[in-house]
Amino acid sequence: MALTGHLRPHDLVRLTSGAVSLAGAPEWVCACLAGAPWAVVRHDRPVPGQIAVGIRGPTREQRWATYIPRSGIVGIRTPESLRPVGDWTAAPDVAAMRTLRALTPSLNSGGAAWGPTGSAGFSLATGHVAVGQASDLDLLLRCPDRPGRSWLDGMARLFAGQEARVDCQVETPAGVAHLDDLRRDGPSLVRTSAGPRLCADPWQEAGT
Repeated sequence: MALTGHLRPHDLVRLTSGAVSLAGAPEWVCACLAGAPWAVVRHDRPVPGQIAVGIRGPTREQRWATYIPRSGIVGIRTPESLRPVGDWTAAPDVAAMRTLRALTPSLNSGGAAWGPTGSAGFSLATGHVAVGQASDLDLLLRCPDRPGRSWLDGMARLFAGQEARVDCQVETPAGVAHLDDLRRDGPSLVRTSAGPRLCADPWQEAGT
């Protein structure tokens, strides 16, 4: 049965075997979907009945953007659903995962919904190991309400000096922005379904 819930960028979706049209796809896409039939929801202009997704390849440079029918989705893992430490027993012992374990208590008490994304999130969601010893730890913080500057600075201090580099994105009402951009004075670069744009205040400007 196809899913009908609301999907957001960074959610991981499990696909039926025929969900992805391989016309024009790189050669590696078919093999990757056979091994791990998952895709990540991405920012792009909405198409009725379709979901914008990205397919992961075996290397960082191999990413393929496409659309899939909503009816081709049979499972979903949000970043927040990947937080329970008890589910990480099969995770590889690499720097990104050790950093995720170290940060989890502070993030759980930090006042924002959060979860791992990127290669760590993909590995936890699918059981297909994509995270390696040199991988960054990608995180998403959901902040529907404006956090204080001191909170943003505190997050940055928490992430500094960890074993693995932490790349943190913040979901705002206008779209997703990088934590470091939000801490600077002036407009922030925000990713929206209409493409990236500069926002003077991502908590007042509605996303498009």
